[in-house]
Amino acid sequence: MSDNELLLAISDMLDKKLKAELQAELKPVKDGLKGIKADIEPLKEEVKSIRADIAPLKEEVKSIRADIEPLKEEIKNIRADMAPMKDEIRNVKADTEPLKDEIKKLKLHIENVTDRNVEQLRDEVKCIKLHMENVTDRNIQLLAENYVPAAKKFEKNAELIEAMQEDITLLKKVVAEHSEKLQKIS
Repeated sequence: MSDNELLLAISDMLDKKLKAELQAELKPVKDGLKGIKADIEPLKEEVKSIRADIAPLKEEVKSIRADIEPLKEEIKNIRADMAPMKDEIRNVKADTEPLKDEIKKLKLHIENVTDRNVEQLRDEVKCIKLHMENVTDRNIQLLAENYVPAAKKFEKNAELIEAMQEDITLLKKVVAEHSEKLQKIS
């Protein structure tokens, strides 16, 4: 055998031995990798599922962003429109402050006037009650006491008055007839 052949044979032997040793040492690593690959497969499926779930969400987010843009513009317009209103509200508040003070003063004045008027009214009512009790009620009682007898007198007199009117009418006729007869005689 030549040196080359010998070297080739040694090289083959070393290769086989190294290969066997490497395979023996790599076998636990390969087995570990197979376990990791087995663990990774469900994770890959989950990632695919998550990606599938995220895709519509991305579309929804794009749609929401598209919807928000006009709203942002509207909000800017509203804010711009609100600025003068804020100034007007401040002016109205400033204008109403003196009115509040005046209203408070008026309320106090009204309360004072009302209290005085109520006292005056109470005094007047007392006077009226006393007058009614002492004067008016007594006069009404006198009228009531005299009404019934007076009414009876008027009833009797009414009949007499009617009879007297009839007599007067009759007398007028008789006087008129006698006046005619006297004038004819004269």
